Amino acid sequence: ISQSNITLNELLSMKNYLSDYYDKYDITFAGISQEEGSLSITLKKSEYIESIKNILAESGYDYGHVNFNVNSGENEPCVSYTYPGNTITPRTDTTYTRATIGFCAYNSSTGKYGLVTANHAVQPVNYVGLTVNDTIATTSQCTCNPYIDAAFVPFNDLSTYFPTGSIQGSSLTIKYYYLNNDTLEGIPTTLFGVVSGKVTNISVVNAFADFTMNGYIVRDGIKTNYAPQPGDSGGPVGYENSSSVFTLMGITSGRTTDHQYGLVSKVHNICNGLGVSLVG
Repeated sequence: ISQSNITLNELLSMKNYLSDYYDKYDITFAGISQEEGSLSITLKKSEYIESIKNILAESGYDYGHVNFNVNSGENEPCVSYTYPGNTITPRTDTTYTRATIGFCAYNSSTGKYGLVTANHAVQPVNYVGLTVNDTIATTSQCTCNPYIDAAFVPFNDLSTYFPTGSIQGSSLTIKYYYLNNDTLEGIPTTLFGVVSGKVTNISVVNAFADFTMNGYIVRDGIKTNYAPQPGDSGGPVGYENSSSVFTLMGITSGRTTDHQYGLVSKVHNICNGLGVSLVG
């Protein structure tokens, strides 16, 4: 492995570049280790290694940061893509619950990719995983902000978990464009949650709502006319402005005490409050 420095974005670029060659060179896995600063590639035949090195070098990539592994097909490693709208399982040592991934993000101050979900789902527990049997991060590794009811859960090893902007179970890719409050109130809104599923034709009834969540006042949020279910917390809320783009407005925080309205934390407040940027 090359000892020269390489950035995470350079590794991601190299990985994305190779995605066009998976079938041609029988590549079955490509994953990034942030700790080692390397890209691990698993392929079925060793004779393709030199060809892969050549196409990387021809495109200006340093293949000295690539680990090559040959596996004929048995016990192939796999990577868990963290889709917005998919289930996560916050848990303690003895209990667990469910929440929803809102969006994937990048924290420039730590150099970590990760996922964003509701703070009230993460802060009371010890671990966050996709299931009860795995751990993406411990709560102490997460960035939690109760005043926006949002938490950033970092991926410490991108060879195991990998961010994506594609919403689970759909062809939509999350994007974010700043919208003022007047614009928000006129948009037919959609919610994704692991309990409610995809809910369409929701209306924004208040685009600058303050609300209380777990004793903390969340300011400049959104109030909708759909009350989400337990487990929907953290899920993406926005609108489909084309057949392939989902414009993110925020993530589900909860519902009013009378169970009549939904409460949403806005994405620009989340990004500012957590110090992250959207991966779309």
